[in-house]
Amino acid sequence: MKIEERTKKILDNENLIWFVINKMNLGFKGDELYDLGMIGLIKAVDTFDENKGYKFTSYAVRCISNEIYNDNRKFKNEPKELISIDAKIPHSEGLYFIDIIEDTHKFEEQIEKQDMFRYVIKFFNKLTQSQRTVLELSYGLFGKRIMNNKEIAAILGCSNQWVSAVKKRAINKIRKELLKFEN
Repeated sequence: MKIEERTKKILDNENLIWFVINKMNLGFKGDELYDLGMIGLIKAVDTFDENKGYKFTSYAVRCISNEIYNDNRKFKNEPKELISIDAKIPHSEGLYFIDIIEDTHKFEEQIEKQDMFRYVIKFFNKLTQSQRTVLELSYGLFGKRIMNNKEIAAILGCSNQWVSAVKKRAINKIRKELLKFEN
């Protein structure tokens, strides 16, 4: 399976992760389980065999559930104690948790960037094929080599101006969606 097909299948079935998380009701926030669900979905995409006669969604739901259950089983007997970042680290000489944690503001910014990146990827699939191709080649997305407009035009058999115009329209579409995201 090509990387583009794999990525598309993962993004198209991402809603299955939230479906499973909502059905499981484990007492955790859904966001905490999302990463585990994504691992399960990726495993489902990579190992699914359509010759076995069942639907991909059924298989994916099972893989996502298993991944989440297996991870929770590892920590079942461990205490679920919250520790303040202002607390002193046990058996240390005056060292506090806050001293070893990165700047909280930077962490929050990184989370916001990850959320925005997920949103951009979702919208990316709504672009036309030519817009996706031009952006993939311009910015080296999905493992492609970064190319300039002249190289892209040579590959696609078109003019530099056409590549520039397509890229500009695609970026403007994404920019409009990001403005909606910020509001």
